Amino acid sequence: MKKAIVSSIIFLIGSVLGAVAGVADNASLYLSFEGDNGSYNGRNPAYWEKINNEAPSVFGKADGHPEIVGSGIKGDCIDYSAAPAAGSYSTIRFGKTGSDTAWEKTLIDAKSFTITGWFKTSGLMENERILDFGNCNLITTSDSRLSFYEDGSTPTDTQSTAIYGAVNQWVFFAITYDGTQGFENLKYYVGSADTVSSLGITKDADFGTVDSASDGMVTYLGNNQVSPGFRSFAGYLDEIRIYTSAEDASGALDAASIEEIRQADLLPVAETTVE
Repeated sequence: MKKAIVSSIIFLIGSVLGAVAGVADNASLYLSFEGDNGSYNGRNPAYWEKINNEAPSVFGKADGHPEIVGSGIKGDCIDYSAAPAAGSYSTIRFGKTGSDTAWEKTLIDAKSFTITGWFKTSGLMENERILDFGNCNLITTSDSRLSFYEDGSTPTDTQSTAIYGAVNQWVFFAITYDGTQGFENLKYYVGSADTVSSLGITKDADFGTVDSASDGMVTYLGNNQVSPGFRSFAGYLDEIRIYTSAEDASGALDAASIEEIRQADLLPVAETTVE
């Protein structure tokens, strides 16, 4: 009997159907950039993954689009490396303005959350935007730092130490925020494919709960919603996860959970045998 080995595609929200167990299964949002759950668009040839069957939208001008490429941390990844320092480049948008989708509801009044993921760049530049949701932003700053901040606050007040400077290598990052506390509640972690994750710095961030922006709780990847050609992230992104809690501090994961996620991301994509 002839056997064919077929790569199994893992892309799930809230749970993962692979061999990975534990906290990695429970992300509110998981972008693996693997599989065929999305669709290609002729004008925008990047791959848009679906969130609970909610197809993301494209936002941006027509002359620059990220693409799905191989050589990700465990398979495919999304390639923003051609993003110009100034000028148009598309973002990917999840959620809908004027309404609350299933994903947006997980962010409304969230008291705590964690963002984990991987990036690879030729060197972090200042003011490149990785994620934007509600009034919150995760951007790069000068000297190989990240900053997670709320609109109206000063990014430098919450920026990390200079620990994200690896060039042309995959860097694991995690940011946790505990809105039930008013100080020592924003933490930055860093790791790599060969190095366990570790806490880089703890900052004070009295943001309270996640507030809605003018367009609601829409989430943008790789750029922002206001100026499509402004603050484009230039590099590769992979295995993006967001964990949230509207009830308590449980959305701010501890160091052991973050390391579990890093290890789960490094597991190969599962294979299935088809008779």
